[in-house]
Amino acid sequence: MEKILLVHGAGATELSWESVSRHFPNCVKPTYSILDNFKKIMSDVESSLNDQDTYVVVGHSFGGIVAYHLAQKYPNIRKGISIATPWGGSTMAQLGSYVWLDNQFFKNVGRYENHIKITRTKAVPVPWLNIITVRGIFGNSNDGVVTVASQRELYHENVYYYEVPYSHNEVLMAPYLVDLIKSFLD
Repeated sequence: MEKILLVHGAGATELSWESVSRHFPNCVKPTYSILDNFKKIMSDVESSLNDQDTYVVVGHSFGGIVAYHLAQKYPNIRKGISIATPWGGSTMAQLGSYVWLDNQFFKNVGRYENHIKITRTKAVPVPWLNIITVRGIFGNSNDGVVTVASQRELYHENVYYYEVPYSHNEVLMAPYLVDLIKSFLD
């Protein structure tokens, strides 16, 4: 049986998927803490997987980074979708990690962290839909949280790009997000 694995973003919980998950009765919504290091986050999310099922993994924001690494590791993941994901990491978070040395959040999303760099260099092994949110604030070229440029830094041949006129979090409530996910699943 194929399941939809919905991985929330940093600073969010599985509740951020409520408007999406009600359309997928076969979904799994693991949770993790952004205060943990990346290895612990992966372990927490991996505990939701089993070998008997196949999965489509959908990640929002930092959850897209987690989803990518799951697809690298597990052959029973057949497709992936990322929404507003900072593939290029965050230069500001990287700088913050040098000032606040014990801030794990900054370390998790810093541009030069190994788990972020890998996403820019190692091709994703499954078909992937990268949904880019482009509605900025104050005229900036970002989606309110993650830069549009960072969202575009997934350059592999089996990646499909789709831009939506929503900001970082409002995309999860966009009327056609469920249809977009369903169309990619077919």
